Amino acid sequence: MALTSASYLGDGVNSLFSVTFNYLSRSNVKVFINGVEDTTFSWITSSSIQTTNPPPAGATVVVKRDTPTTPLVDFVDGSTITENLLDTSTVQSLHVAEETKEFITGQIQLDTTDNTFNGIVTGK
Repeated sequence: MALTSASYLGDGVNSLFSVTFNYLSRSNVKVFINGVEDTTFSWITSSSIQTTNPPPAGATVVVKRDTPTTPLVDFVDGSTITENLLDTSTVQSLHVAEETKEFITGQIQLDTTDNTFNGIVTGK
């Protein structure tokens, strides 16, 4: 199970999709239909979104987390360090690490026959 995304197959009717992963901000959640970002989706609940139009039958729908790598918390000498600030900083780092791991796992495959790594070329 992916920690940072969920994939669905469009059927031409359904426009509701579950957000199956944790996120720090709704702005960190992105929707892609056949690889094209859909910025018109709306939030129904904290764990479900709705696309403006139902994706066509056979379309790949990906709901994914994209956490910013710019620090969300700036600790300053002499300031009060709260649990909320520490949690936010820690969770941001964890989310970025999870997203990076899942991306790399999808790009580099281990060939168990000769124990070598094979990169996947994308974007051609």
